[in-house]
Amino acid sequence: MNDERIISLLENIQAEQQGTNKRLDKIEGRVGVIEGKISVIEADVASLKAEQQKTNERLDKIEDDIEIIKENVEETRSATNKLLEWADIVEHKVKVPLFQFQTV
Repeated sequence: MNDERIISLLENIQAEQQGTNKRLDKIEGRVGVIEGKISVIEADVASLKAEQQKTNERLDKIEDDIEIIKENVEETRSATNKLLEWADIVEHKVKVPLFQFQTV
């Protein structure tokens, strides 16, 4: 009787083990899907980093261009102010109005 009981217990354990194996197979399948999705996400992140680097390079160039434009505007403003001062002085000396302001 002990042999039959042992065999019965082993069969029960085997049946439970098969159920556990099926559950583990499902979990492994899900883990495989998750790993695939993670790989896609990692590729997307790498692509985003590369694009971000390109964007940063473009922004650096734009910032450099803006700095040059600021310097040019400053020089132009200074030259314009000097020209206006000169025109104001010349206007009085030659007695010809160089500026005609119209009021609206």
